[in-house]
Amino acid sequence: MKNYSGLSLSITAVIILTLITLPAASTGFTAAYLNIQEVVRVHPAAEGLEVEMQEEILILQQEFESQAAELDPELDAGQLQQLRQNLQQQARLIQITKNQELLKIMQPDFAEFREQYGYDLLLAEEAVISGAHNATEDFIDYLTEKYYE
Repeated sequence: MKNYSGLSLSITAVIILTLITLPAASTGFTAAYLNIQEVVRVHPAAEGLEVEMQEEILILQQEFESQAAELDPELDAGQLQQLRQNLQQQARLIQITKNQELLKIMQPDFAEFREQYGYDLLLAEEAVISGAHNATEDFIDYLTEKYYE
């Protein structure tokens, strides 16, 4: 299993923001939470998207280095700083885009798991203060059965 922390952190933020808008629980309501970092490490789509993201960021880095090589570090310090900032912004945009793609791919898995295990709501672990069951291992088992067996 690999660590896709860039992907999982942004996915966590998206899930938390989505869940804030959900209505209050009714009687008989069951909720579970998932450790998104662990779940992303297991999902088969994460590795491919991580590779794509790293390749795109590497291309950006190479473009930055090519442009920076043409500048004098002392005379063009402001321009170099602007290039660095542009690189960081573009890299972050790539990361956000890949995170959104992964979340879209994982959404059916979340829904199927929720229905199969009888949960009314799945939360990201970071959004839970109390009152929900940790279903991370169950979800990892679900993904393993679905994609690897």
